[in-house]
Amino acid sequence: MPEATMPATAKNQEIIKKRSWWKYVLGALLALFIVIGAWAWMSKGAVVSAAKDFIVAVQAGDEEAAYALTTEGFHSYTSLEQLATVIDENWSLLPKTDPKIADYYIQASTDDGQTARVIAEWPKDDGGLFLMIMKLAKEDGLWLISAAKTDELAAGQTYDPEELAPL
Repeated sequence: MPEATMPATAKNQEIIKKRSWWKYVLGALLALFIVIGAWAWMSKGAVVSAAKDFIVAVQAGDEEAAYALTTEGFHSYTSLEQLATVIDENWSLLPKTDPKIADYYIQASTDDGQTARVIAEWPKDDGGLFLMIMKLAKEDGLWLISAAKTDELAAGQTYDPEELAPL
């Protein structure tokens, strides 16, 4: 039926049909944003949780648990005995309190797969900070520590996470 001879209700229904596809587009975009947001939230949680698990093991002096939370690459250049020495000689000075996760960054993809960096900090009695900088990599679906180091800042000294020496 030509549009000019259509009853008014038929014209309205035709207009509604033409406009309804926008609802599908908007719905699909909303769903996409929800999925991306959920992925980012879950990734952040998994990365921070893996870093905290490593910190707890180090703080407890549990070298075997800490070593189990490291990557195969870490194992290729650091033995359990070497990690135990580092924990005993250096990291045993870390406060036994929960750290503040000061910064984290998840890199979507590299040549080595998905990687992340987490910086944990603890306040020192003199007003400075203890820092633990950890690089993580995803292996078999789990976030594991691929490198870690500690640093100390004097009172009033600040740092830019992007300027910290790479691991």
